[in-house]
Amino acid sequence: MSKVIISFVVPVYNTKIKDFERCINSIMKLDGISFEIIIVDDGSELSNSEKYKDFLIGKESIKYFRNDNKGVSSARNFGIEQANGLYITFVDSDDEFIADEINHIEFSEEYDYIVNDFYKISGQECTIVRLDDLKDYCTCENVLELMISTSKLNTPWAKFFRADFVKKHKICFNSQMNQGEDLYFNLLVVDNNPKVYYSGIAVYKYYYDRSTTRNRWINHFNKTLNSINSLYEKEFEICNNCKYNNYSFLFKEANRKCVSTYRHIYSLMIKEKKYEYLDVLSTEIKKRGIETKALNIKEKVGYFLISNNFNKMYRLFMRL
Repeated sequence: MSKVIISFVVPVYNTKIKDFERCINSIMKLDGISFEIIIVDDGSELSNSEKYKDFLIGKESIKYFRNDNKGVSSARNFGIEQANGLYITFVDSDDEFIADEINHIEFSEEYDYIVNDFYKISGQECTIVRLDDLKDYCTCENVLELMISTSKLNTPWAKFFRADFVKKHKICFNSQMNQGEDLYFNLLVVDNNPKVYYSGIAVYKYYYDRSTTRNRWINHFNKTLNSINSLYEKEFEICNNCKYNNYSFLFKEANRKCVSTYRHIYSLMIKEKKYEYLDVLSTEIKKRGIETKALNIKEKVGYFLISNNFNKMYRLFMRL
């Protein structure tokens, strides 16, 4: 039996069967490379689990596990434990992998972390997200800079992680988080100084659903806020321990990103008339130790209004 090159970890929780079938079929189109698909059913309704298993009958290279519902991070961590491939990658069960492009990527034990482009699909709109900043010079320093200053590298999909590297450094998803856990995982990877390779190839189709994030904040505010705070604590920790020449840029971008997130949440709570959470956000943003000198004028005003919970003035500010 040939050595498994890629382990695809696919967590699933009550995904529509047509989306699940589309996802798995997209991976099964792979040709010319040895792979396995590890499906981790995170306690879906039994009727859905039966549909998944029926669809998988007769398909080779697929392992199906059904666990109690513990969340996507626990499901992915379980998948990492089961993986036998040289590389591990993650696929959301309602997205697609682009199999045709895989043979253009160099899978070598020389690289610990392979990053790729992807397509973002929102309704009828499809855009390609390219990591052109890494085109000429792909190092941990550049990857970390892009990771903190943009959202292009937030996700665990469209990336290949060398399994031995992940397991050696005991890198795993934070199962206490329900927001930002993907970026947290990537930060842990980069913080362990991997050898990075950028393929310049789009290997993934991400089907964007704006309501997912909104629902987390509305239905699980405290857990989501704690998750975001854990993420920014990790970002600031990495910036403070940074050994790269771009330390000042990273620190500035981490401050700006944190304020931007709080502005978004504060605006959302006003829009949804969840006024009881505004004082909580005011208290929490002051705990983040924001360096206001890193902010532009609009960011400074937003920070000032939120930290003092001047919500009536902030509503006027939102209209600018």
